[in-house]
Parts: sequence; structure tokens; C-alpha cells
Amino acid sequence: MQVSLGNPVIVDNRPGAQGVIAAGEVARGAKDGHVIGYAITSAQVLAPLMIPRLPYRNEDFQSITTIFRGAMALAVPATLPVRNVAEFVAHVRSQGGLSYGSNGVATSSHLLMEMFQATANIALQNVVYRDESAATMDLLAGNVPSVVTGLTPLHQFHKEGKIRIIGISSEERLEGAPDIATFREQGFPDLVYTWFHGFVSPSGVPRPVIDRLRGVILEAMETQRFRDRMTPDLIVRSSTPEEFTAEVLRDQERLGAIIRERNIRPAG
Repeated sequence: MQVSLGNPVIVDNRPGAQGVIAAGEVARGAKDGHVIGYAITSAQVLAPLMIPRLPYRNEDFQSITTIFRGAMALAVPATLPVRNVAEFVAHVRSQGGLSYGSNGVATSSHLLMEMFQATANIALQNVVYRDESAATMDLLAGNVPSVVTGLTPLHQFHKEGKIRIIGISSEERLEGAPDIATFREQGFPDLVYTWFHGFVSPSGVPRPVIDRLRGVILEAMETQRFRDRMTPDLIVRSSTPEEFTAEVLRDQERLGAIIRERNIRPAG
């Protein structure tokens, strides 16, 4: 990006709170195009639904573009006699319920499984892990009967036959994992869910500046360096600013309904 812009691009990492701290800094940034933010679902969609005194609102941001969306995968141990989503549902019912590992409360993985419970009329218990890798290790050790994470921590173990990925939440099968069936094609059309990464600026940046920034980002997305960093669970996709804003609002409406219906509260 800095080559195309002719100016240095400084990455100012502001970690913590699932991206909320960084998003707050962007919302308060200068409105001249010199401050842009890396936007993620947890900060742009979920935080406004879950945190009462959030230091920003949707209106504080100007969308630039998405860069990719990511799917969630449901996996079970290879020893479990379950090979698809229908068999998983039957198994859960036969057990009177089942636990699954996720990376938190009100995260993408947790909300997908809340959708699953509502759609399939089954009982699932969320076991929270510090991250996706820890959940995957416990799945391999047989300490948890299922996990839902991004595809990346699971995929190699799936290919080695150590675990079995039985469904993925993308609309279509992923190019990097064509053997894994979607929930949708297995009879669960409501279980299409992907999270996003993209770029935003503070609200009020002039549209010509937004268009210039978007063009530079799209150029970067065409580079081999960018493509090489994409993992099999990622769906590369850009959007117009208007499309990105509409996606955020649509995700908030859908996930907000799940949060209310399932009475989900923030952890702690």
C-alpha cells in the first residue's frame, strides 16, 4: 500500500477486547484519510450488540471495503461414529445433549452453534477455550466430543484422519477444502455464516479519499504476497463502501436476533 500511496504506512497495533480498543481509536481519528482501521466482525458487529457502553457507534465509521470472509467448521473425533451433520444431530439427541469447544461467549463459533441448536432443536453446551488451538488439542485428546473453529487449526488433522470435519458454514464448498460439505447442502440452509475482515475510516472522510484508499487496498489484494497469506477457510472478496456498510447492518440484525432469542450475555 505504501508504494501505491507514495507515503509510509505505519501499523499501530492496539490489541485487546476483541478489536474494540483499536476500533475506538479509529473512530476518534482524523477525518483526512491518514487514519484507517482494520475492521473485524467482533468489533464492528458483535461489540455493539453485547457491550452497553461501547466507546463508538456504527455511525462513527466510514466503510472502505471487505477483504475476505471466513467460515466456521464443526469437527468431531475420528472415533465418534458420526460422518455428517444429520448423524451428529441424531447422536446429540441420543445422548440427551453434547458439549462443544469454542473460543468464547458471543463469538462467531458460539453464535453459529446457537443457530444450530435453534434450527435442529438439540441441546449443546459451550465449553470455552482460550483459543482455537487449545480446543483442537482437546478434541484430539478426546477431552471434548466436538469443536467449532475456523478451518485452519483443524484441516491438517482432518486430512490425516485424526479428526473428522463434518460441516462448514460457508455458502458453498471452499476451494481449499472441496471434500468438506457445507451445512447448507446437508439440509441446514440457515447455517450459512461467515465473519469478515476489512477496512474502515473515521466517519467524515471525503469520498474521493475513500475511493483512493479502496483502490490501493484492491491493488494489494491482487498481489501474490496477499494471496499466499490466505488460509483455506478464507473467501477473498472485496466490496464497495455501501455494500460493506449493508453487510455490517445485516449481520447485526441477524446475530442480534439470535442473541436476544437465546438470551446470550457477555462472559464475566
